[in-house]
Amino acid sequence: MFLLASITLLILRSTTVLSQSNACGTESTIVVRFPESLSSQATPFSVDFIQTLLNGQPANVVVNSEPNDRFTTQFYPFNDYFTISYNTIVKAMQIRMIKGIDRDGTTSSTEDDVNILQYQLVCYPDVSSVASNSAIFKVLKIQIVDVNDNAPIFINAPYSISVNELTPVGMTVFRGISATDLDEGPNKQIFYSLSVGTSQFNFNGTAYFNLPSEQDGILAVLNAIDFESMYRVT
Repeated sequence: MFLLASITLLILRSTTVLSQSNACGTESTIVVRFPESLSSQATPFSVDFIQTLLNGQPANVVVNSEPNDRFTTQFYPFNDYFTISYNTIVKAMQIRMIKGIDRDGTTSSTEDDVNILQYQLVCYPDVSSVASNSAIFKVLKIQIVDVNDNAPIFINAPYSISVNELTPVGMTVFRGISATDLDEGPNKQIFYSLSVGTSQFNFNGTAYFNLPSEQDGILAVLNAIDFESMYRVT
């Protein structure tokens, strides 16, 4: 009976140690995703801004900027934008975005976009690892997901052209319509259309001109133009 009790005790202790060692997970890189939002504004306490970081309860977790990474150190220090805490309900370490990050930057160039923030995650699985300073190091990548929050901006607008009344129907009369958008991927796609403008002559320009393709900024003649019946079309 004594031998059996000893074996049972050893099994229980072994299981406990295994559980503690798995508290930091086995992956070397952790990737979480948050939607972009108004820069430096407090984010709402919602599921969109809370993600699971580790499926366990390590003794301690610390996140630092990567060595020699001046970008995150200067502009996005971890503790200014994120917090980490243990959720007793889901039994996991979670990361929450507390301050918004604008992914799009201020120019049409992708060089000032903020797509990925990379940090160093230091995980101590149990109390003994804290005492011996035996940490597990991981790469933490935070992806800022694009939101369609920018309106297209026309380049070199407004546009002005002169068209001869003898221009045949279907002929292209202008190719310079162009616009840009600060968003990414499908949110960056631009579609062109014509709408009725305001004019003192009350002419409807969409009756005389059209855009053969909504994806190309090309203007063409839709119907015959008569100078005597119209002075200016908008």
